[in-house]
Amino acid sequence: MNRLCAVRGSLIRPAIAGAGAVLCGLLAAGLPVQARTLEYVIDIKNRVPANYSLEIPVQYPGTLSIEANWDCSRILTFKLLSPGKRSRLVRRSGPSPQLLELAIDESDLQGGGYYRLDISSLPAGGEGLGRLRIHLPDSPKVIRERELAALPPEPEIPEPEWWAVPAPPPAGSSAALADLYREVESFRAMVVTGPQDTAPDPCRWQTALLEHLAGIRDRFADGSTTPDEATIRFYRKVAAAVGQVMELRDSEDPILAGPPPEDRRAYNTWLRMRRDRIKTMEHELDVLMDMPKEGYVPELEGEDWPPRLVSCLMACERNFEELGRSGNGTGTNQELADDTWPFIVAAAKALAAVDRLAVPARVRLH
Repeated sequence: MNRLCAVRGSLIRPAIAGAGAVLCGLLAAGLPVQARTLEYVIDIKNRVPANYSLEIPVQYPGTLSIEANWDCSRILTFKLLSPGKRSRLVRRSGPSPQLLELAIDESDLQGGGYYRLDISSLPAGGEGLGRLRIHLPDSPKVIRERELAALPPEPEIPEPEWWAVPAPPPAGSSAALADLYREVESFRAMVVTGPQDTAPDPCRWQTALLEHLAGIRDRFADGSTTPDEATIRFYRKVAAAVGQVMELRDSEDPILAGPPPEDRRAYNTWLRMRRDRIKTMEHELDVLMDMPKEGYVPELEGEDWPPRLVSCLMACERNFEELGRSGNGTGTNQELADDTWPFIVAAAKALAAVDRLAVPARVRLH
């Protein structure tokens, strides 16, 4: 048991003293790093002057903090003295409660020794019990463990969705099925940029279409089902419309690509011929926009990606048409067209691959 200190007839005794606590010079050998708070009880006698003395072991830099409270009206005086030739003193005096704090650095610990706490009481009326809570500086290991425990947990990186994971064609796949896997994977590699990230998608159709295509690919692979004829027809028309817009974008035909003739009469003829060809293209896009919502493609009812994809394709068509008509280097929807056109082309190739697998005689989209 820890030794008790008696000075002029009064006692200070341990209440919940940690292992290795020191009283009146008892050596603190091997104080465990977990025993960072020491507690003691003070007997306060009625009308009896008293002095209480305690030596405190400090092993690590930090803040030494002492909380004192007692259940009577007596005035107590506290003095906390550091060891060494250049000792420092912290003094408090008054009624309950009281708090003493002393900052300790590495240089304060170099000379060794104990920090001394003296408590004195005048012979006034009132008796009771007091409690001391002495908070010793923690070891660097304990501080580090506490800091780590306070850190928020590392966020869990969710597993990628099944459609976002690369999928090679099954062994023994036909050429058409392997071609579908290759085109869907090409589109997936553009859309999925990381475990939790996808490419910018201003029209918000790419992820939904990727999931749709991956489902079709897997159903073809396991033979569970295939898209119906109306769905295949819609895929085919989307791929053809992308081909028409691609021709508008890349054509060397002066009617589509320009530049506009400078002669007024030649310009009017050129513009009329151009409008006739553009009108046919735009009519096909309008038909594509209406097909799913008017019940012509039952399997795609409720899907968001068809109208969003067609809307994005229309924006690209307007951009390419304006570039050829005006002869300028930029047009309306320029940024949208620059960002989304490669994704539209990759999507059309995947849809065309579905069409070829369902109807092997179909012509490949280039």
